[in-house]
Amino acid sequence: KELPELDDPDLIEVTVTGTDASTTYDAGGSSNTFDVSTMFTTNPASGIGEITYEITGGDNIGTISGSTVTLTGVGTITITATVAATSTTGSATGNATLTVTAV
Repeated sequence: KELPELDDPDLIEVTVTGTDASTTYDAGGSSNTFDVSTMFTTNPASGIGEITYEITGGDNIGTISGSTVTLTGVGTITITATVAATSTTGSATGNATLTVTAV
């Protein structure tokens, strides 16, 4: 299915807003994960394309699967959330920083 042009006046504009967050890392802990979806809001809040998350910068302190970062150390990473375009909505991206400190 062909998507509309980005300058289509009938296309609903989507925005993504990221909010920086912090968490702790426990080297001996069994669960060192963080749900990065809590760092982002979209407008509109529903009726938009799929949202994907990726680590786009910072220290090499974790991996991401879906919206869950598995932490492997301390430092700072940049997370980018991307909303896919649909036949009625545009695409959008937003960034937020996750700061991880030791317990």
